[in-house]
Amino acid sequence: MNETLALAVIPSGAAALTASVLKLKKRLELSKAKHPSLRGHSRWARRVAAQVPFYEYDDATFFRSDDAPDPVAEQRRAGFMRLSALFEHRFAKTGR
Repeated sequence: MNETLALAVIPSGAAALTASVLKLKKRLELSKAKHPSLRGHSRWARRVAAQVPFYEYDDATFFRSDDAPDPVAEQRRAGFMRLSALFEHRFAKTGR
């Protein structure tokens, strides 16, 4: 009776082992495919990010960041507002 049970269990065990090995192989390939800068611990990422200075611009500075004349800054602002309205309409469900 034990031989019959073993003959029934071995194929399912082999299938489970094969599936596990294939899943592990796929995961290792994905890990190896990542760019080296993406590896490592998330705490290191936070430490590095803390070293980058924070920048905040008001509207006037943002649209004239390259010392553009007033008409160009106004065109940029109008274009940005059109894009903002388009995205607000097109992606209304995801904005909330």
